[in-house]
Amino acid sequence: MIGKLLTMQQLADQLSVSQRHIRNLMKDGAIVGINVGTVGRPSWRFGQVDIEAFLQRRRMVRPAQKPLRSSSKGALSPMIEVIDFHQRYRDNLAAKAEVRAKAKVKTEADQARRHSKRRSAKPDAP
Repeated sequence: MIGKLLTMQQLADQLSVSQRHIRNLMKDGAIVGINVGTVGRPSWRFGQVDIEAFLQRRRMVRPAQKPLRSSSKGALSPMIEVIDFHQRYRDNLAAKAEVRAKAKVKTEADQARRHSKRRSAKPDAP
């Protein structure tokens, strides 16, 4: 025997969900419904036995939580990294300035070397 049949709205109210959620559960095969309407205009009903079977499959026992360690010996300290973005930005600017300064010194040395080669290559005019 099927027992008392619930409409989709009654089932949605009983489970505190929307009718759309009930339809999605039906499409997924999680809950069984009975179409008492036509194919073009279904009118769904749900038996108490099917509802109980659905709830039993969905029942989940929450695992017991492990107690937090209170002793300092076994306690794990959380790993927290504090990032100072302003300092990181200043360090980045300083590194770029250092690279530019080295490049400038190298360029000046190259220019001085070329200049000295030009002077040595030119014969002195009489």
